[in-house]
Amino acid sequence: RAAVAAALTIDPQLPEAIVADACLKYFYEWDWAAGFLETFKLRLPETERENTYRFNLANLYFRKKDYARAMDLLRHVEFRDKLHNLDARRMLLRMYFETGETDALESLLDSFETYIRRQKDLGYHGENYLNLIRLTRKLLQTPVGEKLTRKKLTTEIVATKALAEREWLLEKIQDYDAPIRGL
Repeated sequence: RAAVAAALTIDPQLPEAIVADACLKYFYEWDWAAGFLETFKLRLPETERENTYRFNLANLYFRKKDYARAMDLLRHVEFRDKLHNLDARRMLLRMYFETGETDALESLLDSFETYIRRQKDLGYHGENYLNLIRLTRKLLQTPVGEKLTRKKLTTEIVATKALAEREWLLEKIQDYDAPIRGL
């Protein structure tokens, strides 16, 4: 923690990356992460301050499973960075799935796919997220308790080389009690 704080004072160009990195490392220390975001918010470049702060605070709430607060913060972020945009949509995908908001999830999957296909410079990130979208759709279409179908889907997830959120998808397949659809 001290190294993170010290690095912020040494190089004023590092703050955004350091804030994101520190939050990822210490997110499960909720109070520290929230305090860190508040303390170092003013050290962020003014042009990105609010977006970076809100995005990382949304990530904190997402990890705490406080989805309502995370979604609200993400609504107020203007994404200039394509990778932040992808990450925010990934968080929304998981939150909609976890809360059983099927209509919102299906709409997001459509818009997410359109966004990725229009962005020609995403490299391997595009493939990772397109596979996440495809496999999430398959998971949504799999009836709860369909063991054979879920086994095939598990095999497909494991075999897919480029895939964002592989562990989460595998966890959802195993979690028969999770609200998969608003049924």
